[in-house]
Amino acid sequence: MLVSSLVFVSGSDPTGSIKFYSGKDIISLGSTQNNSIDAKLHKSASSTIDLLFITASGNDVKVGIGTTNPKSFLDVRGNTGTEPADIVLRTSKPSDAKVASGDESGRISFIIESSSFIDGRTKSQFVRSGSSAEIFSRIIETGSSGGAYGNLIFSVNDDNGITAPIEALTIGHNAVGSVDGISLVISGAMKMAHSNPRLIFEDTTTGNQAVFIGGKSVPNANEGVLELYDNGTKTIQLDGGTGTISGSGEIISATGSFDLIEGGTF
Repeated sequence: MLVSSLVFVSGSDPTGSIKFYSGKDIISLGSTQNNSIDAKLHKSASSTIDLLFITASGNDVKVGIGTTNPKSFLDVRGNTGTEPADIVLRTSKPSDAKVASGDESGRISFIIESSSFIDGRTKSQFVRSGSSAEIFSRIIETGSSGGAYGNLIFSVNDDNGITAPIEALTIGHNAVGSVDGISLVISGAMKMAHSNPRLIFEDTTTGNQAVFIGGKSVPNANEGVLELYDNGTKTIQLDGGTGTISGSGEIISATGSFDLIEGGTF
């Protein structure tokens, strides 16, 4: 017998559920609100757990995992109280394939869908045509302990070529080829905007500050200062507020000489 649909009616609204029993636990799939479908786990001697909730308002569909009140188009709610909610992007390789340098372990693409893009409609064409930015992870290699490691990359398109996005920000192992360990590469200009912006270079082994670039102090954040240190002791300071250069050493020229230095004595 062919069944075209199942309708559960409670009162004047089509509501109800299908229940699946596993021992004393029950999984129910049904509609408890208008324009929604709800999956719940009813565990014996415990409260009901919300598994999956899908609802629609107009043409907008919202999906809740662990909640029946999704705040966005996808809302993942952790209910253990001890572990934060997280999302895992998992790339599975065939059992006979090894993880290799250059492999990607996951990707998030930010895509605008529009009929004005005519670069085809296959998956790769659609992503390439409508994507404006992506976040992905690229494997560098596997370590001696067997674990893989690599970089997190923020990629953006520009108007010079949608098929060759720019890796604007790379964070991770060997991002700077000459630097062993974690490093960061920015492919473009950088602006630091804050009430008191500052850039500090510090030795994690000793805790000593090596270089400081930033505002002189609050509220004088618009007066720039460059400070250089030697083993934690400041040796050179360039003060943009007063225009002074101070240091504990001498000014030495590898070639030539200083004929005249105006503004003071050294």
